[in-house]
Amino acid sequence: MGMAGDPVSSPWSTVEMLLAQLIDEVRSVGWMYATKNTGKTIPKPMPVRRPGIARKHGKFISLASARKLDPRLRNIPDEEAQERLDRMTGRG
Repeated sequence: MGMAGDPVSSPWSTVEMLLAQLIDEVRSVGWMYATKNTGKTIPKPMPVRRPGIARKHGKFISLASARKLDPRLRNIPDEEAQERLDRMTGRG
C-alpha cells in the first residue's frame, strides 16, 4: 500500500485514477448545469475517494454567523435553522 498523500505509490493504476477524475468532472458538469437551470442551492458533489489521498474537510460556518448572513434562518427554531444550514452547505 502506498504512502498517505502519494498517488504515485497508491494501489490504483493510472487508468483507474483517470477514470476517477473523469467521473468527478462529469459530476461537476452535472452539478453546474443543475445549479444554473434550477436556481436552487445544490451541494457540490464529493469527489471519488482515491487510495492514499486524504479527504479535505471544508470550513463550516456556525449557526450564529449564518443567521447574521441569511435572513431566512433568523426567525425559526435553532434545530430547523441548523437543518436548513446543513442542507445548504451539503452536510445534511
